[in-house]
Amino acid sequence: MACRASPPSSGCARTWTLRVSRPRLLERRGPCRQELGPAAGGRAGQGVCGDGGGSVRTAPASARAWRGGRSRRSGGWGRGRGRACSLGAGNAELADVFDEMAVQPPIRGIKGDRIRRMAYSRAADALRRHPAAILSGSEAQAIQGVGAGMARRLDEVLETGELKELAELRQDPVVISVRELRSVYGIGPKFAAELMEKHGVHSLAQLRESVEAGSVTLSAVQRVGLRLADELRIRIPRAEAQEIEVAILHARDSLAASVDGPQDLVVVICGSYRRGKAECGDIDCLITSDTYTSNSAIPRLKQATSGDLLTRFVNALRANSLITDDLASGPSKYMGVCKLPGPGRLHRRLDIRYIPRDQFYFGMLYFTGPRSLSIDMRLRAIEKGMVLNEYCLASKDDPDDRVLVGSERQIFEALQVPYKEPHER
Repeated sequence: MACRASPPSSGCARTWTLRVSRPRLLERRGPCRQELGPAAGGRAGQGVCGDGGGSVRTAPASARAWRGGRSRRSGGWGRGRGRACSLGAGNAELADVFDEMAVQPPIRGIKGDRIRRMAYSRAADALRRHPAAILSGSEAQAIQGVGAGMARRLDEVLETGELKELAELRQDPVVISVRELRSVYGIGPKFAAELMEKHGVHSLAQLRESVEAGSVTLSAVQRVGLRLADELRIRIPRAEAQEIEVAILHARDSLAASVDGPQDLVVVICGSYRRGKAECGDIDCLITSDTYTSNSAIPRLKQATSGDLLTRFVNALRANSLITDDLASGPSKYMGVCKLPGPGRLHRRLDIRYIPRDQFYFGMLYFTGPRSLSIDMRLRAIEKGMVLNEYCLASKDDPDDRVLVGSERQIFEALQVPYKEPHER
């Protein structure tokens, strides 16, 4: 990572522009805040330092051996974005290694595998939240969420530039097979292991052959997942996601114009699309209406019945030829597959959540992401004796004592956190 000083700006002592350019880790001491440009601009995050007396130190030789890839994301309120990383950029790269370990599929029925993956995930989150660059495993072990085992692995990465355990997993044929089979919607780790052990199925091609021969039976949903597996794994360009959004909003307007159609239906596309990213994995759609509210005492228990509004909305999407396949549905959530009309179009995953009006902005914040921001916001709530989730912001001691908000911004204000526009998250 290189640290370059740009000309001083008015009203601040110094502006540092930080970019990842391996192999060194830097730490900038002194109170800083982050000024972020729009995601679409691709500009580096600029940390505006509140004093001029901070120092920059380079990591020792062991840490400079780090050869990890660029950070995919950064956590914290003052972190950089994309290739522009903040003072803890080295931590984000280390966290990426643990994140990849956390999402490795279970192999050979290892007992406690879920606990192991949770430990990696906790360690990754802890590293991203830590404000100073980690230069050794012993230093990391002082952070809550990083145990002796994780500290030992950190030392290995800092010394060699890689984690041998991860490199081996990437090449493990069992892991590769499990990952490929689990790319089919509806196939979990247990069924994937069963397919491999009982039927000798290790790839999608073999699975298709076995299903056709009748030796393997799939559910209706799994058959859809298998049929569309190759398409659904392809990420959605932003331009296409915008077209899907237009089609969804058109269905909303068609529903409103129908007999007894809802006039207060709110529709928002969340996820990485709302954050302005160039591509997204699927379409996350949140809807709400003024007639759908929750029990203020127990927010998770929806009080007002959702009626058939979600069903009517899904039917409107289907009538507009957007939805092609159903995967799962309930009173407040629908999961399916959509496809824009025209040649060359691909099938895309579509999730729709019907959220009570008084919980809508909390759900919008949560489902917009990223995960690192959600974690930081929740920790901030804990510091203030509160609980934040996708349903509400409430007192830890009294669930009835909830903060009522009319926007996402008011959630930030309630926690005394600087507001971030979606494209800054």
